[in-house]
Amino acid sequence: MRFPSYRLKGALAAAAIGVGLHAVPASAVDIGDRTEIHGFGFQGYVQTSGNEYLGANHRGTWDYNTLSLIIATKLDDKTKLWSMLDNNPDGTRLGWMFVDRQLGENITVKAGQSKLPWGLYGDILDARALQQSAVLPAIYSDAADMRDEAYRGGGITYTPGNFILEGFLGQVVNLGQAVDAGSVKDRRLIGGRATYKTPVEGLRLMASAFSSGVEDTITGKTKNFRSAALSADFVRDNWDVKAEYAKKTFEADTQGYYVQVGYMVGEKWTPYARYDYIVMDKAKKSDPSYYQKSAVVGIDYKITGSVSVRLEEHLNHGYGLPVGSAEVLPGAGKTNWRMFAASLNFLF
Repeated sequence: MRFPSYRLKGALAAAAIGVGLHAVPASAVDIGDRTEIHGFGFQGYVQTSGNEYLGANHRGTWDYNTLSLIIATKLDDKTKLWSMLDNNPDGTRLGWMFVDRQLGENITVKAGQSKLPWGLYGDILDARALQQSAVLPAIYSDAADMRDEAYRGGGITYTPGNFILEGFLGQVVNLGQAVDAGSVKDRRLIGGRATYKTPVEGLRLMASAFSSGVEDTITGKTKNFRSAALSADFVRDNWDVKAEYAKKTFEADTQGYYVQVGYMVGEKWTPYARYDYIVMDKAKKSDPSYYQKSAVVGIDYKITGSVSVRLEEHLNHGYGLPVGSAEVLPGAGKTNWRMFAASLNFLF
């Protein structure tokens, strides 16, 4: 008897999201000749049929949202100051604060606090309007812990021909971490991302990797956190196809991949599907507490060029992500379960 109620709540969530469409801004705000304010965000609803995940259970939750404001100030013809504030159910935080400078036609350097460039979505994690689904693939989830969100330090971007080569070094910034991190401290970070725009129109290939040190301040010992991702992205005509594989080595070996396909019908509707797999600990890959396979189907409706609504259904086998997020204990979850998500996405 739960399934009709589950579907009804999802339908009500989608209808409620639509109420706020007319209040969403659609263009940047100019402040004088040197400063602009941009932004993006989403308001989502999530409900599960069994395991608790993303703060949701069978009752559902609206605590799945974010609003980000970006302020870009031109300091001179070659230098800009960027800052970004995020607001979500956990509070308000500083996402970016860095200066970049154009050194030549193909070289840009920056210093400050930046999003960490990893995979297709690492530096646009919360910009759902620039993505295709309401819930990110498993390799990007906080529960999987395969990537860090931000770093403080310096970076360089070099764009020779069809390549974009990015390098960075500094220290990881865990934006969701409390001020008191106990006996753990993030140390040096080094990494890079290479993107190749292939001769095939619409196809780009990408490789990302980084290594960071995590110090136990009591023992003085440092462990290396290593993560890498291989990505392919094809966007042409009405097709949007993405595939990524990622691997992390730290206290346990984590691996995951997904393939996602979307096709725009007309100018408004984009149905899409994704197969997602992740194993949180390869040594326990046969235990449903540590792996998760998900078949995702959804549809995106574009209200305007900067506003869209999405509905999607996840059919899950295994509950590795709820265990990874500490919302379900190992061995205590439901192996087969569903998740419904709806979101209103916007940018300006």
